[in-house]
Amino acid sequence: MKLQSLRSKLLFLVSILVIGSGLFISILVTNLFSKNLRESAIAQGEYLSQEIALEATNSILINDLIALQNLLNNHLLSNPSVEYIFILIF
Repeated sequence: MKLQSLRSKLLFLVSILVIGSGLFISILVTNLFSKNLRESAIAQGEYLSQEIALEATNSILINDLIALQNLLNNHLLSNPSVEYIFILIF
């Protein structure tokens, strides 16, 4: 009777340890993955904005609004993750 009780206690403790460590590792990996994904999205957005700024500079300087609109439309069509693009001219 005593042996079976000890065996069940050990089984319970080991299973709690395995489940707990699995949960801890999965939370840790999920946080790491979401951090890397967020940093990648920010870097991609910065790259895209710099690329559009470089391409739009000439159209802005010569006040060619049609070419500028075509440039923005092409970027919107080629990047499905981009919802909108706007340009501020100071």
